[in-house]
Amino acid sequence: MKEQRVVCGSAALLTFALQGCLAYHAIKPGQLFGSSGKRSVRRTALPSAVLTVPSPPAKITPPRSESIELSFTPAASEASDKADGGTFDWWRQWYPVAIASDLDKKQPRQFTVLNEHFVVWWDEATHKFVAAKDACPHRLAPLSEGRISEDGKLHCTYHGWEFDGTGACTKIPQVEAKAQKAARKNKRACLQTVPCKEADSLVWIFPDSTREGWAASTEVEPATVAELDAVPELINRKDDGLFFRVLHYNYDTLVEDVGDPSHVPFAHHGIQGNRDQAGPIAMKLDNLTGDGFVVTSLQDLGGAGLTTRIRFMPPCLLYYEFDLSPVVERLKQKPIIKLLSKIGMAPKITKPLRSGKLDGHRFYLVAYAVPSAPGESYLFTRFPATVPFRKRPITSPLRWDDHLESLAVTDGDNMHVHYQERRLREHQDGLEKFDRAYYMPAAADTAVRSFRRWLMNHAGGKPLWKGSTGQLGPLMTDRRKLFDRWESHTKYCPIAGKLAAMAFLFPPGGLLSRFLMSTMGGAALWRIPLVLSLVCGYGAYRLYGLERRWVYTDYNHVERK
Repeated sequence: MKEQRVVCGSAALLTFALQGCLAYHAIKPGQLFGSSGKRSVRRTALPSAVLTVPSPPAKITPPRSESIELSFTPAASEASDKADGGTFDWWRQWYPVAIASDLDKKQPRQFTVLNEHFVVWWDEATHKFVAAKDACPHRLAPLSEGRISEDGKLHCTYHGWEFDGTGACTKIPQVEAKAQKAARKNKRACLQTVPCKEADSLVWIFPDSTREGWAASTEVEPATVAELDAVPELINRKDDGLFFRVLHYNYDTLVEDVGDPSHVPFAHHGIQGNRDQAGPIAMKLDNLTGDGFVVTSLQDLGGAGLTTRIRFMPPCLLYYEFDLSPVVERLKQKPIIKLLSKIGMAPKITKPLRSGKLDGHRFYLVAYAVPSAPGESYLFTRFPATVPFRKRPITSPLRWDDHLESLAVTDGDNMHVHYQERRLREHQDGLEKFDRAYYMPAAADTAVRSFRRWLMNHAGGKPLWKGSTGQLGPLMTDRRKLFDRWESHTKYCPIAGKLAAMAFLFPPGGLLSRFLMSTMGGAALWRIPLVLSLVCGYGAYRLYGLERRWVYTDYNHVERK
């Protein structure tokens, strides 16, 4: 069977390459979540202890538990569609805003959460990233357009005011020396700082700048996958494929998209799926409360059950856990694998990491969907595993290859969901009564339905945006804006940015060769500038194509054969 490499991406159930494991079973990657062939989908109840799922770290008002049996007819589900106001506090949660290693410590950066702008910068005094509302108290100029001064202070480049990592004002050039101290000590001269920390190689902010907000931030931890945090061997591997992109669609649409496995064979055909292998997906809702939900799926792959668990932990985390142990155990019974094991050449996939709470053969898709602004979201993805797949640190120069694949995957969704979310809002009470706007008769939409119910019943129906009702902007018909890679990824990623910049370095090579030809002369020397011109010309040709891939590439599903 042809081996298919599966890559990072926005909705990814990503049927990653199990390499020899899938090959020995003659399993097509698309069958990880249902096939259209002869293999049947086994709709059985899941074992009671497939995976120990940790309680979410966020401490919010205890929600009421719900015992839910999903019905896929609109009439039976209407009763649960109406929002009851909810208890979820959007402003007292941790939100990831950046990959820590991607931030330039010599330059402040702006990020937006819940329609509020924040500036993040490196504080030399504490050797930590710190954050504040992105407005200088003087005349409200954006501090993200400032710089870091020689002594490590955040310097406003509009009037020269400076601030330390605590938000205290340390310099007001317009005030006389004798009045400096009093002016700087005035609380109106201070920044409105917000809690900021690093966790799992990401920079997180807690957007509530009040005293009560600071106190609440100590009682809540960023939502992470606890099983992975407990495995020391995964610390250097949990960031394989770590990826970030700004997307032109709303937070709720992004979570819905990531939690939808059935679109993968179609929207991502030829990249991570195959439309000819699509089929039913057996999914079951385990529980739905104010703390999120858990959905499980059990697929019959050649007699070996693949258990998948999808968990949503509000506000941002949605992750997939694939338990490959039955598949790998079946693989280990193959005569050839037994023979290779005896001579010490067994495939690495048969040798999982083992540590306390987590063992076996598991693969994860961990995604964070961040509500940036109405109609805009941040997406972070990573792909840790307890089996020894490829190790590629987030600082690896080859990371750009993963990012190009991830950009292609997210492009596959962009046009669909950008239009879809506006069509949903055109329906009367479309957000509240989504089952009237959507027709979802299949179990494959279980996670989508569950998220919409959580949002309506426990979180007020939508994020609590600053200064906005959440109304979306006009439909974006300019494909160059919708598929713009520079503004959505490249300018934030140091590796991608450098590669794009390199494209502009080779054209001057032709000028250099002409200069050498005119100054060196001589029949014996003509070959040097000629060879240089050829090399530079070829390099320019290749890098021009690379530059286009990092700045703008259109996506046409018709071309995906």
